[in-house]
Amino acid sequence: MAPTPHTTEAADPSSTDTATLPEIKIRSYWADDHKQVLEVVTEGLMEYSKVEGQSLEFWNNYMDRSLRGDLADLEGIYFGSGGHFWVATTVEDGEEVVVGTIGLEAKADGEAKLRRMSVKEEYRRFGIGRQLVKVLEDWAVANKIRKVWLSSGFVMKNSHRFYRNLGYKQFKVEVYCEDPYFELFFFEKTLT
Repeated sequence: MAPTPHTTEAADPSSTDTATLPEIKIRSYWADDHKQVLEVVTEGLMEYSKVEGQSLEFWNNYMDRSLRGDLADLEGIYFGSGGHFWVATTVEDGEEVVVGTIGLEAKADGEAKLRRMSVKEEYRRFGIGRQLVKVLEDWAVANKIRKVWLSSGFVMKNSHRFYRNLGYKQFKVEVYCEDPYFELFFFEKTLT
């Protein structure tokens, strides 16, 4: 059974009622996780197709490209680049289930791109996203990655606030598509 979300706006798990906090484990991605990873990422991204002014066709096309792109080859894109991919899991009805995802795709010059950050809706507001980013950043520092950057669609306002609260700074906006019009916001963080 999924946890009951809190009515508080606090994302800090220490400020919530521990009786309702799910037990979460963050670990490296395994090939057996692939189907569940696709479900978590797809559900998370397709939520944005419901935002007023958004095109369902645009989001379906984006998901189709994603499913044929990095999501089809998590090992090659993330681990093969010198990056990593993690899942947040919990136990439901005796089975381990994936409730969150995050990937780090290594780039040149000690930089890497944070990708595929998603937490199942019913598991949000428990600090799982923060835990995933912390694991990613700790791993990046240990592997000599000095800067992490990401892109996020203009409709993803909660994500923008989330990343800003974690110390990420917006450094550019780029038009991703003219029709329908869609902008990407880019954020970065220098790690120490």
